Amino acid sequence: MSYWGGWRRQHQEFRRRVDQHRNQLRRDTEFFDGNPLYVTELRWTDPFDAEPPVAFVALSIGLAHSLAAVRCTPDAHAEWLAVGLDYLDAVSAATDRTAIARERYEVESEKLGNRLLWWRMRDVERDWARAIEAYRAEVAAADAAYHPTRVTVGRHVAAEREVSERRLAEERARTEERRAKARELAALPLWGILVTGRGRDAEVTVHRHDLAPESPLPTDTQPHRWEEAEPLTGFALEPAVRALRETGASVRWEAAAVSAVEEEFGYTLRTWWEDLFPQSDLFRPPRPRGTSSTYTGTGHHSSYGAGGFSCASVH
Repeated sequence: MSYWGGWRRQHQEFRRRVDQHRNQLRRDTEFFDGNPLYVTELRWTDPFDAEPPVAFVALSIGLAHSLAAVRCTPDAHAEWLAVGLDYLDAVSAATDRTAIARERYEVESEKLGNRLLWWRMRDVERDWARAIEAYRAEVAAADAAYHPTRVTVGRHVAAEREVSERRLAEERARTEERRAKARELAALPLWGILVTGRGRDAEVTVHRHDLAPESPLPTDTQPHRWEEAEPLTGFALEPAVRALRETGASVRWEAAAVSAVEEEFGYTLRTWWEDLFPQSDLFRPPRPRGTSSTYTGTGHHSSYGAGGFSCASVH
């Protein structure tokens, strides 16, 4: 009779998972340093095809990486882990004892079945039923001992999740308020575009018609198809600047316009622009010709040199 068929394989898998979880709890005991903890439930069913199935639920309590996080004292953490280890030891021992009883049952069943000793089979069936009954009682006792810890940890998780969700809701509200303000500013017809040079040597200067520039604006400008529509709204400015940049032109924001946006909006120019146009790559450095598409670029540092602001260097 192969040990690797049916319930035996399930029992080996059960033991593997229990040992894995036991080792994890011991590591958690060593490395806890007051950080928030991450809690998950690990669920298994019994390998013996009992009816109804016996379920096991153990808590995994490690370093936090999600909303299911708790903060607790070192003493509470040590207590939770100790109770968890006791639970695993109890269900593991009960399962191993039942595996021995199941093996005996199958050996006796095969031997007696071949001899057609049906009256002896009745005793074997009764012994197996008693083994399952004892198994259920042991698991129930272990579960009852572990239940208060599950409840306590569950309350901590629920409280932390409520705090986290409230913070997320507040952050979403702040983000939406900021984006609404960004849209209000973008709806105003304030912007102008000046183009100097030609082709890949061209430079686009973005300025505000309602502000005096910090440095003189360029005068040797080239005509472009958006100038007759000026002043432009921020929404009209985006496709115009994008089209010019796609020709290879560099883009420079006039410094007074940059300062005004940041004062009126309360955030950086880049934040304002990317709130309005999330898909825009205006403030990312252009990829050098001949490089792969995985190029990410560097050098995101502010620069107000020459009375302007380079798009590729905005944070």
